[in-house]
Amino acid sequence: MHPLLRVVVLVGLLSLQASCSASRDTVSPGNGLAGTGSSSRLVSNNSKFALGFFKPDITPFHHTTSNPNTYHGIWFNKVPKLGPLWSANGDSPVVDPTIPKLAISGDGNLDQTTNSVIWSTRANPTTNDTVAVLLNDGNLVLRSSSNSSAVFWQSFDYPTDTFFERPQIQFNKVPPVGLN
Repeated sequence: MHPLLRVVVLVGLLSLQASCSASRDTVSPGNGLAGTGSSSRLVSNNSKFALGFFKPDITPFHHTTSNPNTYHGIWFNKVPKLGPLWSANGDSPVVDPTIPKLAISGDGNLDQTTNSVIWSTRANPTTNDTVAVLLNDGNLVLRSSSNSSAVFWQSFDYPTDTFFERPQIQFNKVPPVGLN
């Protein structure tokens, strides 16, 4: 094989590996999200949706300013400027300069914390192997890592002001901490 062809193949394989490992769709115990950078977000397997921390832009009278508050939510991955489709902590933002964290807690819930819990799924997991997964339809689910049909909480049960394509809304749910 020609040396130049070897280099091209090697570079191609490395870029494929980097793109495959660059995004993840799951928060697991000991592997949470922190901060607002692009490396601290989840991306659905189809790359359509992203979940992470964001600071919304405020546009009063065509002068865009940055909001000092930090929220966590879901947005279109390729078009983040459209704004969030779903926000978990709309009523309880994180105020700068605190670095927010999103992690699986000891009781199996998904918690957003700074120095204390700001938002939580408040589910009642029946296993000790919970993970949070951003699905291809934009739904964030808290489920068992060994049984994907054992779902303990899902964001589609707590819609904000934007509906997704085909959410299945259920009623009589206890709202998570931080949501009204």
